Amino acid sequence: MPTVTVHVLDSDADKHARALGLLVPQAITTPHQAFEGLECVGGWSPQILAEKTSGQCAVLLSGCSDTPILTYSFSDNGVDKRPEDFARFDNRYTRASLEMRQIIENLVDENPVQTAQNIVTHTASLFDYGHPDERFNDGHDEVPVIACGTAKGSCIDINTYLISAMRVANILTVYFAGYFFPEERGGVTNDMHCWVATWIEDDGTEGRWLEWDIAHHMKMGLSPDEVRPTYNPKPGIRQAITYGRGLRFDVNGVELTLSHLSEPMWVYPDGRTEKAKIKAHYADEVSPTATSTVAS
Repeated sequence: MPTVTVHVLDSDADKHARALGLLVPQAITTPHQAFEGLECVGGWSPQILAEKTSGQCAVLLSGCSDTPILTYSFSDNGVDKRPEDFARFDNRYTRASLEMRQIIENLVDENPVQTAQNIVTHTASLFDYGHPDERFNDGHDEVPVIACGTAKGSCIDINTYLISAMRVANILTVYFAGYFFPEERGGVTNDMHCWVATWIEDDGTEGRWLEWDIAHHMKMGLSPDEVRPTYNPKPGIRQAITYGRGLRFDVNGVELTLSHLSEPMWVYPDGRTEKAKIKAHYADEVSPTATSTVAS
């Protein structure tokens, strides 16, 4: 049974004293994986919280000063998920501006697969891969166009543009956030990754998922015209943890809206959040140290 074990590296006494707790997302079931359970070492007090739009769950851990070690368990057999299994998010992370809508409408083709490909190619042409200090949509109530040249962007920035553009074309799109373990790193990572799946109905079929990872195509040195739908263009293993942008939680009376949630996050009484410093390990079987079930 595959597992993802997440070690939280910044669980110091100061954080425990100031924070409401550590918000830990549960994982989800997708066509590629079935979530079996989340376990935690350390004797923490768990509180289950439901996300307000989708009903996805997270666990608020509090009341313990031990360093948490979180273990997600999966089976390899995913479940056939349909569009209605994923809630539709309507917020500033998914809603296209008027200027973007005008651009994307010119990319729509009679063939929905071609429309999706046109939008992916267009999106890829707008970004140079990187991690900017400010995101291109910071301070905007809608996702803006990138007017001049290209913008520096990570997988988050690229997929923010992509999901809002697909929505203009009425292509159902799901944003997945989780972990990717590159083959060359031997099952270890210290950061999240995100990708996109689109539901396409064409040629009288009942529908199918096409999955896109523009950022990984860029990392492999491919041009925008070479980006194609595939689950794993870069060698490695990925595990989805949550889906959707603009996740909303009530954390002990504090209303929280998160761009997304994949890694554990410290939550403070004034509504501030801070991504936990982590190191994640992938293994093909359950870790023997995971002893305290907090969610399943």
